[in-house]
Amino acid sequence: MFKDLIKKLRKDSIFEGSFLLISGSVVLYACSYLYHFYTGRVLGPEDYGIIGALFSLLYIILVPFNAIQMGVTKFVAEFKAKNEYGKVKSLVKKAYKKLFIYGLVITLIFIFLSRFISDFLNIESNIPVMLLGLIIIPSLLLPVSRGVLQGSQLFRKLGINMSFEGLGRISFAVLLVTLGFGVNGAIFALVLAFTFAFIVILIQLRKFLRYKEKKIDSKKIYSYSWPVLFTTMAFFIIFSIDVILVKHFFDPIRAGFYTALSNLGKIVFFLNFPIIQVMFPIASEGRTLKMNKKELSNILYKSFFMIFIIGLSVILFYFIFPEFMISMLYGSEYLEISGLLGYIAVFIFLFSLSYLLAFYNLSLNRTKFVKWLLLSVVLEGILIVLYHASLLNVILSLIGLNSLVLLYLLIYTKYAKN
Repeated sequence: MFKDLIKKLRKDSIFEGSFLLISGSVVLYACSYLYHFYTGRVLGPEDYGIIGALFSLLYIILVPFNAIQMGVTKFVAEFKAKNEYGKVKSLVKKAYKKLFIYGLVITLIFIFLSRFISDFLNIESNIPVMLLGLIIIPSLLLPVSRGVLQGSQLFRKLGINMSFEGLGRISFAVLLVTLGFGVNGAIFALVLAFTFAFIVILIQLRKFLRYKEKKIDSKKIYSYSWPVLFTTMAFFIIFSIDVILVKHFFDPIRAGFYTALSNLGKIVFFLNFPIIQVMFPIASEGRTLKMNKKELSNILYKSFFMIFIIGLSVILFYFIFPEFMISMLYGSEYLEISGLLGYIAVFIFLFSLSYLLAFYNLSLNRTKFVKWLLLSVVLEGILIVLYHASLLNVILSLIGLNSLVLLYLLIYTKYAKN
């Protein structure tokens, strides 16, 4: 009976794809967390608070870039369904040319504003901020390439590429911090890791360069990109703005504590994100192939169930063993925040389910929910500004807001028309 279940699961595209991507993601996020645990322990809470704030800024910078990946994924999935791989080549070449120019301009602007950004975040030197700006060009081009692998449902190759990024991140960080470069070395390690992953993915995409280019409808792609951009932007601001505002309102030590707390909480999302990455191209392809409502809903139900089980498991573990997790990964000086660990996991769990529902709707070209999602971003900022007497107040505000977002998306998903 157990063998039959395993065979059935291996034939299920959602499960198999999720397993392959989760495997790659585990390497990426394990290395990313090793990066955080290493820098948190070696540099101490105050310098680690700087890294945490810059990481949250990085998440916001990467918002449009992640939207690029989801947009490319959507159209590559449609081209795959129609066996139009020449259009994939055309899409990639056009995207590379435009995004390199945009990336260069954004990098120069970011470096120019580095002094203002460092002052707002209470960082003495603007060098870490300037170094962070160097990540923009590789992180613009990498999502295009990964979108091709994701949309083509080449999840094994995508997982391998993510693994290379993670291994590069921790390896370069240990090297540069050990050599005495401190925060600057930890930030520059990210630039090197993204560049390394991009070089690897160029090799992985060689087969797509063999096809003859075919003309694509750029206007259709750009029009779809806007709701994807706004959705991704809203979610990643919700995901990151709390750390930035805590860094602004709290003292450096407590900001460092919250950064550690936030990173442990985000494990819930990082474990579940591969499931969403698998669901999105499969649902997009299903819509192109005109699957019926029941078949499309089954894709969502399977994904929702897997995220629910994984998220609930992590939450229970965090509530039962908070001291163990924090002392093992960050050290005893962070134990003061152990009582908050389960609550931050609840916030990220609600966030993960909302993220799934939003991108399921986008895969079916449903976009009316986006304006209300953007409103929730404004509400989050207002809540944290008004209620930041303690770190617990901040977290409870996030749980309340994300509960409402999830409820709205559940209702929208049930009643929205394709």
